[in-house]
Amino acid sequence: MDGWPLIFYIYGMLGIMCTILWSLFATNKPEECKFMGEKEKHYLNYHLAFASSISGHGMKRRLNVPWKKLLTSLPVWSCMLTRFSFAWSLIVMQMLLPSYLRDVLYLDMSNNGLFTAMPFVVQLISKNIVAISSDYLKRSGKLGMTASTKLVQTFADVQPWSKFSNANIYTSKIHVETINAKIEEKNEVTK
Repeated sequence: MDGWPLIFYIYGMLGIMCTILWSLFATNKPEECKFMGEKEKHYLNYHLAFASSISGHGMKRRLNVPWKKLLTSLPVWSCMLTRFSFAWSLIVMQMLLPSYLRDVLYLDMSNNGLFTAMPFVVQLISKNIVAISSDYLKRSGKLGMTASTKLVQTFADVQPWSKFSNANIYTSKIHVETINAKIEEKNEVTK
């Protein structure tokens, strides 16, 4: 049990373990929890009742959703279009990038994996750095919520892909090494 199928077994086992842990520990109400003391249950019930009485959520009432206004709202449509565009570009990159690196740049499997993972790792790191910086700028009053959101979203989503486009510069050396290795391999086979 090794190779690429192993990842599916690992994620399957993690999913089963999470389901078992969730069914053992998660409850709908504090009094249903087996791992909580009576004092803690009483504390949670008291504070939940207090919070629901203040917010009005304790009363059963039906809220009317303004579906027509929601579906005809320009900001809602712009958010949906932006999200769709980003998701589409991400999916296309995930599906086609390994093929591009293999077929056009002739990268071997180990280098292909490295260059395929690079934009996603850079995105993970940059989003965390930018989020911390954004919180600092908001707390210090240098940026408002709207400006911060626009700046962070633009930087965190565009920056990794622009960095990756520069990776073509570095692949030329790997490309030459790969071609030389293939030529040597063919020469050895013909001997």
